[in-house]
Amino acid sequence: MYLDERERDLLLDRVGRLSSAGSRIALDHRPGFISPPPISSTDDASGDRAAARFAALAAAASSDPSLIDPEAWLGRHGWRAKVEEPAAIFVGHGRPVPAQLQPTAAGAAHSWMATAERTADDKYWREA
Repeated sequence: MYLDERERDLLLDRVGRLSSAGSRIALDHRPGFISPPPISSTDDASGDRAAARFAALAAAASSDPSLIDPEAWLGRHGWRAKVEEPAAIFVGHGRPVPAQLQPTAAGAAHSWMATAERTADDKYWREA
């Protein structure tokens, strides 16, 4: 949640290069869950730069491909994905669905959970 879209692409490219065919990955997303930690450092004692970064991340989240279409985004990086609503996963395991994940709850955000498997027929394998 602390990476921008370019950084997410870079991270997934690097993970992909280290993953063999059949490797698995899991991701989840809950909009509005960016929780800025208290940050201060010698070069940003007030934390203003860090606060600006978190604000930019939150603002971009509604249009970042990795967050709005994770199946396609993972596919572009060589992963075959299955994306599910968290409520469906809870129900499938016979568990109660937490109120904040109820898709019909007032103000409920579109959350998702994804599992993906590394494919062997993508561009990363041919480049290696």
